[in-house]
Amino acid sequence: TRRIATRCFGNALLARHPFVDVHRIDLSMDRHEPRGALAATVDVSGRHVHVLAAHLGLRVAERRFQVRQLLSYLDSVRHSLVVVLGAESTGSTTLAAALAAAYGTEWVAEYGREYSAVRGLEAPWRTDEFDLIADRQVDAERRAARRTPTPLLVCDTDVLATALWHERYVGTPHWGKLSTGMD
Repeated sequence: TRRIATRCFGNALLARHPFVDVHRIDLSMDRHEPRGALAATVDVSGRHVHVLAAHLGLRVAERRFQVRQLLSYLDSVRHSLVVVLGAESTGSTTLAAALAAAYGTEWVAEYGREYSAVRGLEAPWRTDEFDLIADRQVDAERRAARRTPTPLLVCDTDVLATALWHERYVGTPHWGKLSTGMD
């Protein structure tokens, strides 16, 4: 999104499956901090999965503008699974809900957020909790895919993000049960 001297700041995507296509979407709005999104198509065992990594602005008008920009992009990938990734306060939940509403389809909320609200954040996290979060996330995605009236499903996160949160909070990489939801 932003280049200062030899350093770049913005979004990044990591995947264990090959990228078919990656491009940048400019989400910048006049007189606001530069913003952008990465749109990628990942080949997951022959299935093309479109992924958006976006960091939306802080103001409501800015986010509305940015959602319109992303809706324009999504017109080209309507028959797909779309996973919206983003850390806290980046607007990923707002974006996922808005995209689903605009296309009249289901969206799958981040189960980890719901789990954290009940669990609390004071106690140290355990690996089995992330396995549970991944299982519930994948189950919610499968249920939503069966219910949705359109071939487009929007997800607020996925098991890759859960694996990254595990590494952040537990301090070690862990794929165990988390890898089953990625195949």
